[in-house]
Amino acid sequence: MPGYSQTVRNFGSVQRHIFDWTSNSSGVASVVSNVPISGIIRRVVFQPSSTAAPTDLYDVVLTDSESMDVLAGQGANLGTATTSNVCPGVPLKDGTTTSVAPMAVNSILTLAVRTAKAWTFWLVRVRTFSNAGDTKSGKVILYVE
Repeated sequence: MPGYSQTVRNFGSVQRHIFDWTSNSSGVASVVSNVPISGIIRRVVFQPSSTAAPTDLYDVVLTDSESMDVLAGQGANLGTATTSNVCPGVPLKDGTTTSVAPMAVNSILTLAVRTAKAWTFWLVRVRTFSNAGDTKSGKVILYVE
């Protein structure tokens, strides 16, 4: 069935937000968090479905209310056969070394999984995409402290 669900679980000071998403027969899906998410993103897990995986090299973008990609581009070119883990942050460069500062969030987040070249923007920060494939699915797990 097309659509998504969001589950939130608390583990001490860490919240785990699980976004299960499924595209419809046109290859379109939209996801917006049910509740505001506030804290530092510690880890993000991308898990394609084992039975209805999205097209290879799919992209995931997670934007805040200011339309900033809080994954800092680390959701690009994901594989369909493997689960990927990232610790997103803002790159900082001092001239010789690049470090990453953790990403802080405090808003409703919009999750977009993309395999198409074009995006369609709706109101209320819902991002819609096409070409994910007929009823393809996956999971994005966000750990926030």
